[in-house]
Amino acid sequence: MAQHEAGEYAASDHSFDSAQNQMEELYTKSVSRHASRVIVDDTTVDYPGMPYERALSYVFRSLNYIYSGDWGEALVDIRRANQFLEEFGAHRRHQKYKDDAFVEYLGSLLYEDFGEGDDARISLEAAARAYERYKATYGVVFPDFKLDPQKTSTYGEVVFLHYNGIGPHKVKEKLSADRQTLNSAFDGDEVDERLAMVLENMQPGDRVTVAYPKCLTKAPRITSSEINADGASVQTLQVENINAIAEGELENDMPSIIKRGLKRYKLKSWVAFLSSGSRNRGGVDLSANELADTRGWNTLPGEIRMARIQLPPGKHRIIAVFRDASGKAVDRHDFGEVAVSHGHRAYLHYSTLE
Repeated sequence: MAQHEAGEYAASDHSFDSAQNQMEELYTKSVSRHASRVIVDDTTVDYPGMPYERALSYVFRSLNYIYSGDWGEALVDIRRANQFLEEFGAHRRHQKYKDDAFVEYLGSLLYEDFGEGDDARISLEAAARAYERYKATYGVVFPDFKLDPQKTSTYGEVVFLHYNGIGPHKVKEKLSADRQTLNSAFDGDEVDERLAMVLENMQPGDRVTVAYPKCLTKAPRITSSEINADGASVQTLQVENINAIAEGELENDMPSIIKRGLKRYKLKSWVAFLSSGSRNRGGVDLSANELADTRGWNTLPGEIRMARIQLPPGKHRIIAVFRDASGKAVDRHDFGEVAVSHGHRAYLHYSTLE
């Protein structure tokens, strides 16, 4: 991602290729290889990436090709993203994140750029459905850029992507709870036989302390941005709230994380019993010697914003302006003269970490 933002697109593509190969390999590993998560901790298993991280890896790799002028390869990665999301979504019918609206929306633009009308329509419809779910879960709505259909046949277009803010980071936290609290934390569908034994063996006054990851997010200082060209100004719209997705995914995984911690509690309490000859009263503190899984893609932005502006063929000076909540301009970037061709799109990006 750092190479991508630095304009080193060939090097970035090489890095993304390596990461994607590792992710695909790790996703196909047998479940039996993950038994050590129960015995030791979650960090003993190789990190395969969260689903949203994997989907976005295809997007940034596709953008690498666009900025390098290799449009054919850009479409290949968008197709790979679509395939991954289709296979992934089939197993996530009742989850918040089961499709990526931004991936689908950007895909619709690229398919349209290549004259793939049917694929563009399918991706746009998928994006609309995904943004309906985004609206309720992440506060992101379908981007309506108010484009003039009469200019489509004679103008070109500039698409500006604004990577804004610092993305999600995870830190280690502790959960300390007694039997009553733990019983109330799970419903009947979440308690299997082994977990039920753990809860039953806890005595009044026993507490179990488990390490778990917590997602930290920071609201960006910059709350709006725009691009200016030929005296016209177009505001960006939020198309992906990465921080909200990360928080939602960790919240979704938390019951499984805590269940594995409680199973480790059972194992370690029995080890204490066998080694000391008496039951370890007061519970077991698992947080002191185990690690919470705080791994993640730490160079992602907190959100992605987009602007689309229609311009006549020719060279146009494009300037991006970034504003805080009061409307004050706190940053700007001059892209210089950008060539716009009839019926084609030029893609630009800029990152702000404030």
